[in-house]
Amino acid sequence: LWHWRTGRFDLYRPAARTWTETLEIAAPRPKEVWERPPVESLQRRKVLLEELLAADPPPTEEQKRGYLEELGIILQRLGEPDAAENHFRAALALPCTQADERRLAILRSRIADILAYRGEYDEALRIRREEELPVFERLGDARERAITLGKIADILRYRGEHDEALRIRREEQLPVYERLGDVRSRAVTLGKIADILTSRGEHDEALRIRREEELPVY
Repeated sequence: LWHWRTGRFDLYRPAARTWTETLEIAAPRPKEVWERPPVESLQRRKVLLEELLAADPPPTEEQKRGYLEELGIILQRLGEPDAAENHFRAALALPCTQADERRLAILRSRIADILAYRGEYDEALRIRREEELPVFERLGDARERAITLGKIADILRYRGEHDEALRIRREEQLPVYERLGDVRSRAVTLGKIADILTSRGEHDEALRIRREEELPVY
């Protein structure tokens, strides 16, 4: 996706710019800029964020949280999950207000992603169920709730709990995407259901889903 972007929008850099100046800075660069390897671009952004974190005067707590979160995402993409987790936890530890509830839940989700990647399923599952899912339910965010349920189902499948993973996919996640009219997310969920059925040896039904319900959407 890095190659297909049309602009770069820096939401956190402290500066007194007008909106017009911001648009000029974010305007598309010459073609050769976009064709640089993504790793190089990520490294350059990483250095910039580290400089912003160490700047004098220091960034505000809100800016610092943004820098730490973005830096964590970049480190994750660069294959440094431990360092990424440290940055996410540092961002999470900063003082916050009730208005930050959704953003903090997403930060916890990023930490759970890393824990699941490392095979620490119990703690990842606890975060999903106790710290992430209740926030989206309280906020009435049906889509984020469905996404979180899907990640819970992924962990359950990794742990061999196929029946519960299948129930979540069919009864709690799939109906949300159908109600929202999100055909792509519905197709992805159907593919996950087919994966579980394949794991259980139900190849005929898995093949039917692939051919009749998933493939036509793509």
